Amino acid sequence: MEGVIRLKNERGVTLVELLAAIVIISIVFIFLISIQVIIQNQYKKEMKNTGQLTDITIAMKSITKDLRSAKDITIPNDRYLIIENFSENDVEYILEDNILKRNGSSYVYELKSFYVEEKEEKIVFIKLESESGKILETEVAIRRD
Repeated sequence: MEGVIRLKNERGVTLVELLAAIVIISIVFIFLISIQVIIQNQYKKEMKNTGQLTDITIAMKSITKDLRSAKDITIPNDRYLIIENFSENDVEYILEDNILKRNGSSYVYELKSFYVEEKEEKIVFIKLESESGKILETEVAIRRD
């Protein structure tokens, strides 16, 4: 029995060691949850920004398409545009309560501004800005006869 060495206190872990392990695991867990929350918030923000940019891009394309086929236009104020088409179906765009409406129907939501101005006799300037600050601007030449 001379070759066998016996260690004392092999009964398990102490309460202090167990508490230290729980604290370390808790800190790591809280850190990982915090990172996940930050990533989710950033994802939601970017999805909203991308959605708003897509919405104003679609609206701008629709407005420019309608303007290119316009027989005449009327701009009662800088937030209201009436386009008279050759097909006699007028198209109206107006900004009301941060909603761009097309012919009275809600078309784009969360729009900060819709600005339209006739710069010259045949040039129309349009600016759309989403609530996230994305801005699209264009000038369209009207072919009036």
